[in-house]
Amino acid sequence: MNYPLDFSTVAAYTGTANISQKLTAAVQSGDPPDCITHTESTSALQFLDVLEDVDDLQKTIIKDFGEMYKTAKSLENIDGKWWSVQHFSRAGGYWYREGPFKAVGVDPKNDLTDHDKLLDALVKASNPDKESWGWGITANRSGDGETTVKNAIFLWGAQLNDETGQIVVLNKDPYRQYAIDGLTYLKNIYTDPKYAKILPTGVNAWTDPSNNEAYLAGKIFFSNNAGTMFAKAVFDKNPVKDDTYLMLPPKGMGAGGRVLAGGGAAKRWFVIKGAKNREAAEQLIRYMNSAEIQKEMFKISNGYVYPAYEWGWDEPEIKASDAGSHVTETWRAIQNHESAYTDTYWPAPPSPQVLSLNSSNFWTDMFGEVLGGKSPADAVKSGHERAVRVFKEFGAKGE
Repeated sequence: MNYPLDFSTVAAYTGTANISQKLTAAVQSGDPPDCITHTESTSALQFLDVLEDVDDLQKTIIKDFGEMYKTAKSLENIDGKWWSVQHFSRAGGYWYREGPFKAVGVDPKNDLTDHDKLLDALVKASNPDKESWGWGITANRSGDGETTVKNAIFLWGAQLNDETGQIVVLNKDPYRQYAIDGLTYLKNIYTDPKYAKILPTGVNAWTDPSNNEAYLAGKIFFSNNAGTMFAKAVFDKNPVKDDTYLMLPPKGMGAGGRVLAGGGAAKRWFVIKGAKNREAAEQLIRYMNSAEIQKEMFKISNGYVYPAYEWGWDEPEIKASDAGSHVTETWRAIQNHESAYTDTYWPAPPSPQVLSLNSSNFWTDMFGEVLGGKSPADAVKSGHERAVRVFKEFGAKGE
């Protein structure tokens, strides 16, 4: 390659700013980095006009390693061009520890197929006297809380927008009742005394690291989290890794109940607008996407780092992984799920208006109103109205 490498971690580069703010300022000042690797939304950065397309480079890498998982194209390919290069996918989702379930006669690999069965099993297996709780999931104003509320709404059959991404449908039939039912179900978990035994102490005040800490300490045995939680257990040789498994999302309940799953946000490479060393940046990306480097990443991050392409799944670094045996086949099923779920834009492509709502605690604010005494129906109505306003601010029809 023969280029001097000026390397910085993202945290050191951004300081107190977020990555979008930092890159916008750098591009506007004429001093951008050549490339970065990050999980930031491709559509968000492309909307901010801080990216150069990587269409030719990504197409070359696809020729080398095969097509990407289902949701990647809708997330990264905008107006027919690739704006990021996929590096690897990252396992994540619903995790459980097998031991507490088996101790009460529940087979978690086969018995947790929908949310009612899951909740019944958590009640059976939770034992507060031994500091062992089932529902290790917060609905507090946080990233994890946003996921909790989104799942209750979308898995029950509701959605935020129509297939065009232009119209808000949250409070329109048939989605209105599905959203109400999902919020009602979630409300019961946090307020009905019969579920008190499954709730860890202080769960409604948890922040994003809290469930990781509780899980790794053996205090909870079910949670929804990025794969970094399991990867930390593997790295530290924490015994919770030995009976921890990834599972498909349990089906939502009621008439609209369904399973939604997709590959989520891969680790991506971006070439930044105005890059002064584009050729060097592309060489670095090609090198980091080489089979040799990918195989090494599979090896050192067993059960967390997975292929973003067709190639890689049969490599020995994946096949022979002890940690991966708890994750690999489930994660592959999630990546290739027929729904190709892409988060709350679904079933439309990503849009700046939905990104704006997702970054402003839209979902936990809605559920916070329910916990504060508003009816789920009124919370859905006010959430719908808020979404319409934001859609219109971004030039979408909204209604």
